[in-house]
Amino acid sequence: MMKIGWSLYTKKDDLWILVIRSKYKCENDIVPLMNSKRSDSNLRRGIYSSRENVQNNLAWNIGDGTSVDFWKHEWVPFRGKLLGIASCPIPVDRVSNKVCLYTNQNGEWNLKQLQSLLPTQVLDILRTIPPPIA
Repeated sequence: MMKIGWSLYTKKDDLWILVIRSKYKCENDIVPLMNSKRSDSNLRRGIYSSRENVQNNLAWNIGDGTSVDFWKHEWVPFRGKLLGIASCPIPVDRVSNKVCLYTNQNGEWNLKQLQSLLPTQVLDILRTIPPPIA
């Protein structure tokens, strides 16, 4: 089941994945949230039971940072979307900013820019994540 669960997250354009995502209303979530029911098929129950394992073992490869949303994607391990844990409201025009916009001229995280936006614990985790490769 882990292999099927992994495919749900990594092969979004495969026809069978599109069918399952549509049938079970997974939307476009990176890790789809599916509610388990007693009448569920074995496949659905298996996907549901593997969700947590798959989610806990996912890690982003942010590459150059141009395709990962800093605030809306769950790219920082075990923190969820940064938009939900920001220290203050994020301006609407910055909510869709990409990860690459939060590095400085030297290619390092721009921690000075992020200090007022994120809690210290998140900044500490960010320091351990390699910045995007330009």
